[in-house]
Amino acid sequence: MRVMRVTWYPKNIAIGVVTLALFAAAMNLAMDVKRGVAMGVIAALAYLSIDVLLAVNPGVWRFRRRPPAA
Repeated sequence: MRVMRVTWYPKNIAIGVVTLALFAAAMNLAMDVKRGVAMGVIAALAYLSIDVLLAVNPGVWRFRRRPPAA
């Protein structure tokens, strides 16, 4: 009874196909991460602008332009 062995050539093809699939999955994940990072930056800028808008007392800015009358 002879045992059939897989030679290096089909093994390399299989490894190449698996590597290509992993590369495609990594590229897809990278695009999702890039999109997520962009949305995170936009969300952080929106949060900061709203926080500054709601946290700053307009009276402070009025005194900065002209000093209060003594």
